[in-house]
Amino acid sequence: MATYKVKVATGTDFLSGTVDSISLTMVGTQGESHKQLLNHFGRDFATGAVDEYTVRCQQDLGELIIIRLHKERHSFLPKNSWYCNYVQICAPGGRVYHFPAYQWMDGYETLALREATGKTTADDTLPILLEHRREEIRAKQDFYHWRVFVPGLPNYVHIPSYRPPARRNPNRPEGAGPPGPGRDALAAPPSPEYVAEHWAEDSFFGYQYLNGINPGLLRRCTRIPDKFPVTDDMVAPFLGEGTCLQAELEKGNIYLADYRILEGIPSIELHGRKQHHCAPLCLLHFGPDGNMMPIAIQLSQTPGPDSPIFLPSDSEWDWLLAKTWVRYAEFYCHEAISHLLETHLIAEAFCLAMLRQLPMCHPLYKLLVPHTRYTIQINSIGRALLLNEGGLSARGMSLGLEGFAEVMVRALSETTYESLYLPNDFVERGVQDLPGYYYRDDSLAVWDALERYVTEVITYYYPCDAAVEGDPELQSWVQEIFKQWLPRLRRGGGCCAESGKESQDSSKAFPLLSPGTRESPPPQLRERGERSEGPTSDRCLERLQRTCGQGQLGSPAQACGLDGGFPQRLRTVPELIRYVTIVIYTCSAKHAAVNTGQLEYTAWMPNFPSSMRNPPMQAKGLTTREIYMDTLPDVKTTCITLLVLWTLSREPDRPLGHFPDIHFVEEAPRRSMETLPQRLAQISHNIRQRNKGLPVPYYYLDPVPGQEALEDSDVPTTPGSSVKSWESLIAETPEVHMGPACGSDLRDSSWVPVVPIDTGDFSAGHTGDPEHVVCTVVMGKILSLSVVSQLLGPEEGAEDASLRPFGDQLQALHGNGSQASRPLTWLMGFPSAKCGPACRCPGYRGNEE
Repeated sequence: MATYKVKVATGTDFLSGTVDSISLTMVGTQGESHKQLLNHFGRDFATGAVDEYTVRCQQDLGELIIIRLHKERHSFLPKNSWYCNYVQICAPGGRVYHFPAYQWMDGYETLALREATGKTTADDTLPILLEHRREEIRAKQDFYHWRVFVPGLPNYVHIPSYRPPARRNPNRPEGAGPPGPGRDALAAPPSPEYVAEHWAEDSFFGYQYLNGINPGLLRRCTRIPDKFPVTDDMVAPFLGEGTCLQAELEKGNIYLADYRILEGIPSIELHGRKQHHCAPLCLLHFGPDGNMMPIAIQLSQTPGPDSPIFLPSDSEWDWLLAKTWVRYAEFYCHEAISHLLETHLIAEAFCLAMLRQLPMCHPLYKLLVPHTRYTIQINSIGRALLLNEGGLSARGMSLGLEGFAEVMVRALSETTYESLYLPNDFVERGVQDLPGYYYRDDSLAVWDALERYVTEVITYYYPCDAAVEGDPELQSWVQEIFKQWLPRLRRGGGCCAESGKESQDSSKAFPLLSPGTRESPPPQLRERGERSEGPTSDRCLERLQRTCGQGQLGSPAQACGLDGGFPQRLRTVPELIRYVTIVIYTCSAKHAAVNTGQLEYTAWMPNFPSSMRNPPMQAKGLTTREIYMDTLPDVKTTCITLLVLWTLSREPDRPLGHFPDIHFVEEAPRRSMETLPQRLAQISHNIRQRNKGLPVPYYYLDPVPGQEALEDSDVPTTPGSSVKSWESLIAETPEVHMGPACGSDLRDSSWVPVVPIDTGDFSAGHTGDPEHVVCTVVMGKILSLSVVSQLLGPEEGAEDASLRPFGDQLQALHGNGSQASRPLTWLMGFPSAKCGPACRCPGYRGNEE
């Protein structure tokens, strides 16, 4: 008789537990146990519980290789879902086996789990293990389908859509609690007030190219382009004494921001008024004082009498409006390219290919899965709530969703594999030695830490190049990324999805996820939080294919061929290390750099307008304050755009170097998992020490959230040499307690964005009647708006239906970390309850300024 000690861990998220019966079968090299019910007196498998059981077998089963969990009906009780974290079994000889699950079981079914040791196909010799990994991949490919998103853009996952759940308690404000231990807990500028105070300054305008939310666009200029005929006489007064334009070009002090990718995209009408668009060029000079200063702006790609070059010596309002047009162009280059395309969409392609081609036992799956956490959930929610026809994004951008998509199509057609390799990007743009470029310094430090971590893990599992080239699952993963990521416009295959497992519904773009009805996915295949909501119908933009079918091939991609140099096969260990580092960096630090500061830089709308109501100036000396104000977006467009940006800035926090799930159990990768957080802590310490001396600290790439960075006395001189056992890691690693937006339980959690509002006189937890409380700050003046529906409804007196998916109440948030007690500018709150005697909003007091 052999006795096995069994521990079963249930997830800690809400409703992870179950009352269904759970039985266990163990399979070893010397036999298989019979199915045994795991049952105690009292409640089993409660949320957050680690239940222990004793299982006896007739004989020793030898080395355990697979277990099966059987979920069956318990008495007369209705079935309910169960989220299993892992199963740990102590064999008679004392060896402990770990079986990671980290997935849901919904129905009455059987889930087979492998022991956690990372193995490639070449490492498996037992037929049962080879068949298990083949069956796992076959089942995941049968469920996870690709679908065309927009012709010319990466394809995306075709699964049932997320639909916002009903509020469990409509009287309880959502998301008003204290910030968690993440980015939102940091108290550091630039604050919205700082931006509102300095946005019109040339030095701050130039600073944002280096350390703002879109720091990857600026290039060193060695020759003034013909389309931008700036002369020395024009800019000499702004270069300093004893120099000239040609001398500064030769010194490498002239930089160019070229928005040619926006040229020729038509604008739309918003709220009854035609919007306008341009593709400007901006020339900047890096002076001896360390400031990046704009010295010339042209609002067209074609020079001529109707396209004057604006200079700092022009009238105040001419120069300010020219810079605002450049910031408008920044909005699209940031949101469409740097943010949505280069992080969200590309990361989803990496993640979905991983799910479809790599079994859970594969070392690359174990290496990548912590960094792709919630990627599919976040993108699915974004498509359903933000990128839907007639939704918030479509109603807040002068290009509309069609033009927005065209910007991404053009950008991806110019993307090369080398441009994704971070060190090469800085060299190619000529900014590798530019002083004060903290984004570059911090991103390279984080890149180096990730590359060293990836190198340690990869070289452990792939000791030679032959191991890389001979791994069929790895090669299938790379090939699928190439196939589904690169637009078919570049690969010469047309715009439609190919046959096989891909969805054939390519007639719509920016869709919800699946048309019609679709069965729920096999629960054993679900990653954490990927829970379906049943049948949905698409609301999408059928017109997109008419405008997105013609991508512009840029010279960088053409130089590398139509495939942009992207590999279809990896042959060496260094190639694999580079490829995996690109994937992890894209899914983590790269996204943090362009996402974290969105609200700080955009809360003051003139610094980041999403639309312009008047055409670009065609002559100098005509701009007045009234014309400037009339060119900016109206209040309704502003509020809608800020709601979108606020929502985007509230993504679930996924700290880099945090491993909430135990996938690796071998000593070598566990040692690397211990070392990576230490390296990141050192980087965080260096960043915070540097920031103490900066007027505007740059912390978006600080890899350690909250106050967890090393103090001066805590800086390690060498990485720790002690390696904790994976058993102790299981005991000591806390589960991530995400907020309602985490996506870990989409069926049972409300995901309701909240908009901060504070005119300096609001009380915490304020709710008020829309007739009284809705307000905004326009150029420093508080305006009380009498009827919210006139601002947010499609017509006077009508409710704005597009806001309803976000919940029936968008509460004004007060006291959120660094946001506390600050008059956030150009923001709007959307309370739903009546004002009471304690209400202190300006409208309730009768303030009509």
